[in-house]
Parts: sequence; structure tokens; C-alpha cells
Amino acid sequence: MTTQVPHEPPQFGGYPTSPPWAATASEAPPQPGYETAPGQPGPPGYQAPPGYPAPAGHQQPGGQQPPGFQPMPGFESMAGIQPSQQPAAAMPGPAPLPLPHGSLMVLHPELMRAAARPKAPSWIPVAVFTFLFGLFGAISAHRRAKRAAWTGNSKQPYWIAFGVTMVVSTVLGVIMAISALIPLYLVVREDAAEKALESSIVQSKPANGPAATAADCTPTAERGDDGLRPYTCTVTLEGGRKAGLRVVADDQGNGRQVK
Repeated sequence: MTTQVPHEPPQFGGYPTSPPWAATASEAPPQPGYETAPGQPGPPGYQAPPGYPAPAGHQQPGGQQPPGFQPMPGFESMAGIQPSQQPAAAMPGPAPLPLPHGSLMVLHPELMRAAARPKAPSWIPVAVFTFLFGLFGAISAHRRAKRAAWTGNSKQPYWIAFGVTMVVSTVLGVIMAISALIPLYLVVREDAAEKALESSIVQSKPANGPAATAADCTPTAERGDDGLRPYTCTVTLEGGRKAGLRVVADDQGNGRQVK
């Protein structure tokens, strides 16, 4: 089938012989907002508007800046430096440690923690008070530790002084108590042995002669390694007559007469 375009009179311009999108690039008008920047090639027929400004901070070839260029604050010394002359970026170092809340915003805050710090109270009074009064030394340790905390110092020295002094004073007290109790125990034991000896003399019944009604024994020497101690006893016999004896006895009051 043959298609024929109908004839149109010349006064009406005639029918188009090609679709609208078949126009050449030189005949297509540029769209607003898509003009080509200077120095960049564009499609044929595109014309950049005169006076197209360069982007802000754009570095011109050869280190030349456009008229009216102002460097950013803090970068004045880098104006005009060639790209090859610009310093290399510093390598990133280790991240700083997080600071506690409320710390000083200085370069080295750890050095400021001990700067101009008041002197801490002495721990010696805590030791003296604890040695003399025992557990009541905790009162002095608590007060001085609290005062040290107000000045930013450690509270540990006062409680350490209290604990160490408490242990030392307890050990010394036990030693002193043992040292005092041992002689007292020996005295009591010897007195008991002496009374037991006197009782055994009175209770003994001689085969011949009068019996003893009372006895008074006195030690003449210390107790030997064999456990025996010599005594001199004054014995009261029946009828009121007295006689002397020399006896050795153990700590239970068991003795025998010696010459």
C-alpha cells in the first residue's frame, strides 16, 4: 500500500517532512541552566555565556589566582603554593584517651592533677592514737581520710596506718600478757605444790613416835630438771614439840625425807 502526503497550499507553510527530534545539534537551542563552563568542550552549537565565573577557591594553573581572590582564614601562608610544593598530610596519631567528666581542657591534664595540690594530713597521729586506744583509732583515721579527700589526696594511707598499728599493738599485747601470766602461773603452781607437801606430811602416820599436827615448808632452791625441789619443813608434833625435816618433792606435793 502506498501512502501519499496530501498537498497543502503554500500559504499554510506545508507539512513537516521529518519528526521534531530529528533536528541537528546546531539548530537545537541550549536549555536554561545547562550552559557549558569555559574551557570545557560541549555539544556543537552550545555557547557558554560571557563572564562565566570560576568556582570559589578554584586554583588557577601556574599558581595564579583570579582577581579578587581571598584565601580562607588560617591558610594565608599557603596562597600561591604549587600543588607539588604543598606539605604532605600528617599521619594520624593514636586517639587521645577519654578524659573524666569535669577535667581541665589542657594539653596534658594528667600533669595538672598533682599541680598546686594541698599537702595531705599526716598519718602519724592515726598510728599513735590507735596504739594507745585501740579501735578508737578508727575515728582519727576517718577524720583525716575525709580531710585528705577534700584536698584531692588519697585516703588509703590513714586506713593502712590504722590497720597495721592495730595488728602490731594486738601482737605486742598478747606477748606482754603471756610474759606476765607465765610467772604468775609458776608462782601459783609452786604455792599449790608447797601446800600439798605440807598436807602430805601432816597426814602421814609414822610407825613409831608422835604424829605431826602441822607443817611449815619453805623451798631452799629452784626446781631441778628432774622435777624435784628441796624444802626445809618445820613440823609441829603432838604435845607441842617441833622438829625440822629436809624434804624433796615434785610439783604434786609428793616428797621424801632426805638427810
